[in-house]
Amino acid sequence: YNYWQEPVSSDEIAFGDPSTQESGSKAAVLGTSYPSDVPFAVTAWYLGQDDGGNDRSWDDWKNKTQADGGPIRYIPRAGSDNFISTITRVAENTWKNNVNKSYWPAKGTLTFFAFSPQSLVNSCIVSCTPGHSIQISEFDASPAGNGKIAGAQWDVDFMTSPVLKDKTLENVGGNKLLINFQHQLALINFQAKSNKDLDDNVSVYLKEIKLSKVISKASYELTDDPKDRWTPVAYSDNRHMSDYVIFSNPDGLKLTKNPVITSTLNNGNPILVIPQTLKSLYGDVNEDNYTLSVTFDKIITTDQGGEQNVETRTITCYRDLSALQWKSWDLNKSYIYSLEIGGLDQILWDVYVVPFNTESVQLHPELFDKNGDVSDDIELKLAKKNLLDYISFP
Repeated sequence: YNYWQEPVSSDEIAFGDPSTQESGSKAAVLGTSYPSDVPFAVTAWYLGQDDGGNDRSWDDWKNKTQADGGPIRYIPRAGSDNFISTITRVAENTWKNNVNKSYWPAKGTLTFFAFSPQSLVNSCIVSCTPGHSIQISEFDASPAGNGKIAGAQWDVDFMTSPVLKDKTLENVGGNKLLINFQHQLALINFQAKSNKDLDDNVSVYLKEIKLSKVISKASYELTDDPKDRWTPVAYSDNRHMSDYVIFSNPDGLKLTKNPVITSTLNNGNPILVIPQTLKSLYGDVNEDNYTLSVTFDKIITTDQGGEQNVETRTITCYRDLSALQWKSWDLNKSYIYSLEIGGLDQILWDVYVVPFNTESVQLHPELFDKNGDVSDDIELKLAKKNLLDYISFP
């Protein structure tokens, strides 16, 4: 059976401006507007009608063979060397493939799969089949110092769209198809400030923030349940775990009582990571056993007999992130770690997670000394934050 024997309409398939769910370039897409200069990829599958002239539904027929009336690839055309069609913005609110144009079938339905950015196919093994939807066999999110190693995707905001099932020219109202992309990675960010009670003769210079033992390679499948989409490599395989130097400044960044975003890894942008359960540490938290370290200089200036005495202390604090309330980094969510540095060689960690569109943010200030021990006199607090002051990421 060849679906090309079926007549096609004169109506070209096109898409309207995509949105990013409740929200480019390679950096994270923030807000609701999809960047106009980032092509996305589309694959569409055709289902014909049964003997009674009724459209076959995707959910009932997606696992059937072509000979039994199951799906046939329609975009790109069956037999094409490419499995995706590259969709670009050709006019206001109009996206399509102007090189290989596609038209709606006169009867039957189309089911569409879409992901962004299209360039992902250049460095990942991506596939799309009716039974398994969109799959990536190895997504590499490992950082590469100040550059990018071949195949690494740590700075790419990978997004997919919910499957658009059983579409016809009639049930889309003759209008353009609307794509609603959803972020498939987690967003990590740090902000830092000096302690509000820091004496005037004390200055704090942030030198490094480092994440350790982060899973950086995984496989992906667009399943119905978002929790099942990523399959990280086992923890025992340290080849696929990476350290992320989020911030590095040998001279130190002088902190004030106003928080500043501290990221030098991704040109000042938030860090995109594979969703994962945070690795639990065994034994004492120290310089050889940690998942977060923060290094800062504390400079104390005192007057001794009319002469100024300057003392510089370089301090590194270590932390087990899995010991906090949130044990995982989930897709489509933003995680903001706010550090208040100073005090008695300690860090007040306003460490909290901000799921997008959440008005009430629960703060967990926990005072740790440089060995990661928790002070007993710090209480949990509940506070309201204006999320516009922070980076929003669905």
